Amino acid sequence: MPRLSIHHKIGIFLSALLLALLMACWPDIFLYAKVVKYPNWVYTFDPMLIVFLALIPVLATADNWRQGFNHIVLLSMLITLIPIIIYASRYGPPDQHLFLNLLFQYAWIFLWGYLIPILLGIF
Repeated sequence: MPRLSIHHKIGIFLSALLLALLMACWPDIFLYAKVVKYPNWVYTFDPMLIVFLALIPVLATADNWRQGFNHIVLLSMLITLIPIIIYASRYGPPDQHLFLNLLFQYAWIFLWGYLIPILLGIF
């Protein structure tokens, strides 16, 4: 695997920071929940648009689309853990049902929160 240049690292860091702040401040936007009290800005801007805008630095610093896609997938797999950890901390000691729910939440956030913006970025 080739080493990343400084501009690749800066792009990945900026995207990771923006996404981490977004998910740490408002994890309920990304979690699968039927009743959620959204912040006021959600009615003005779609969260997927915010995710797409946060992914622009990593896409802009990639050498080609495949490298950008790989960086986004790795970044999204790691950053998705933030709302999952917050969700798990809300519901006490883990049990079998919480573990299965966490797996479902992780897949939901990855597919809904990242796959759609990634596809919009590619096409």
